[in-house]
Amino acid sequence: MALLIDAYNVLHCTHILPAPYAMMNVERLCDLLADSRWSCSRIAVVCDGAPPSMGATLHGEVDLVYAGGGKDADSWIERFIARTTAPRDLMVVSNDNRIIRAARRRRCRTMDSESFLRQLIRKPQTPRPDKPASAGPEETRQWMHKFGYDVPPDQPDHPPTASPPALDRPEDGADYWLKEFGFEAEDESPG
Repeated sequence: MALLIDAYNVLHCTHILPAPYAMMNVERLCDLLADSRWSCSRIAVVCDGAPPSMGATLHGEVDLVYAGGGKDADSWIERFIARTTAPRDLMVVSNDNRIIRAARRRRCRTMDSESFLRQLIRKPQTPRPDKPASAGPEETRQWMHKFGYDVPPDQPDHPPTASPPALDRPEDGADYWLKEFGFEAEDESPG
């Protein structure tokens, strides 16, 4: 199952959490997700606008997606939901009525932000399956290349030297990430 999270909607609900989690930011949310019960799932945390710097969009094991300059996460998430070919394999996390309606129309699973946060910080009752081994330098280079970054072969830990793929056009954003999640985009044209 893939997990699609409305980042700022979730982060505006952190007041319900114990003090150590109450001032959570996007990076901390991604860290918690990477070490959570959902860590074996494909996870995308979707944010409004453009990234604050030209850093990688992969935050550990979690895809950190920005809707694009001047664009909102809600529209991006709606496009993703509308175009996925496997909506029942998608869990959408948000309190936004617009997103929840779009998800339910397609029969996606939904979870409100407060419930999600409570489950996120709760320790798992049963042990998680072992995570796959960390990627080696060559696999890391391959993934960086797949995400549009060039890493010199002699410097496996070198930071990315290129910006991520341009996602300013709607057809680049949702379609790109649908493919990355293993879904195929459905045609929006009436059939």
